[in-house]
Amino acid sequence: MMKKTLGNMIAVTLIFLLILFVFALLFGSYYFGAAGFFAIFGVTYESPASLLWYILLSFVLGVAFEIPEKFLSLLIRQKAVTFTIECFFTWLSIHLADEMMDSITIPLDVEIIACLFLFVIQLAFEDNKERGRTEE
Repeated sequence: MMKKTLGNMIAVTLIFLLILFVFALLFGSYYFGAAGFFAIFGVTYESPASLLWYILLSFVLGVAFEIPEKFLSLLIRQKAVTFTIECFFTWLSIHLADEMMDSITIPLDVEIIACLFLFVIQLAFEDNKERGRTEE
């Protein structure tokens, strides 16, 4: 009985640590990717903590804008208009997060480049999903 309980506790702990490691790896790659992107384009921020808060705020705003973005994209099924809608809402979340924080300064042209870059990445992943469905 004791060995079974100990084995279950070890299994649950290892699964929890694995999930925690995956989340840390994903967030770390996003954090250092954003830091590298900002370093390339000369974006200034006061501290690594301010960059962390900016990323978290961008995520929250992005999730909030996801609902109207998807709704408008479903109503209007033209690729060019969908591109414009998705880029606008991505830019809006990036811009609002920048305006809400005094500790980070992102020029408008860098915001637009970032939004286009994020759109291209999203488009690449969507294309991979569609290709995977057609090959099966």
